[in-house]
Amino acid sequence: MYEGSTAVLRMLHVYLEGELMDEREYVCRITAYDPDREYMYMTVEEGELTDLSLDAEYDCSIRPEEVSCQGSVKERYFDREGSRLVFSVENGFYKNNIN
Repeated sequence: MYEGSTAVLRMLHVYLEGELMDEREYVCRITAYDPDREYMYMTVEEGELTDLSLDAEYDCSIRPEEVSCQGSVKERYFDREGSRLVFSVENGFYKNNIN
């Protein structure tokens, strides 16, 4: 559905007490989407994979479709394709208002 699109992740909320909010944006390429599990599989193109928290909620803006969703990083790992992550969509897709 969104394979090949660019996703920009921004931290919205940290679950762990004492963990600092990360103001950076992480640019990823969506490689696969599983609508049954509501998982997006991504390759990180800008930013350090290990800086993405497994204990935070993120806003995910998908371009060029101009839709967003919210969710969390379930897995992050390195493989021959590069820095990979599994993103769980927890608050469905909604269209971004340009106004």
